[in-house]
Amino acid sequence: MSKAAAALTRESSAFQKQALRILLVEDDAADRELILRELGKGPFQISSEAAQTPEEFRRQVKTSPPDVILSDYNLGTWKGTEALEILREEGVDIPLILV
Repeated sequence: MSKAAAALTRESSAFQKQALRILLVEDDAADRELILRELGKGPFQISSEAAQTPEEFRRQVKTSPPDVILSDYNLGTWKGTEALEILREEGVDIPLILV
């Protein structure tokens, strides 16, 4: 491989988006779509799962821990702060951002 080709390969690799796995705790489908659309504009390759109930949230945190959790504060029958309590109960250290 020529020096120019090697430099081009390194340069294109630098522009690859870093993978980021997100767990969205959101009960509104339109809000989930809006959040994902905006995150897609950033420097990350986003993959996401959604949880709408405390049971779904606990299961996903245990079976497939994300890199970060984005949670609505008011989720109808429960609150985003309860998601933080579940994280503490499970003993996992995952950043949680209340949206």
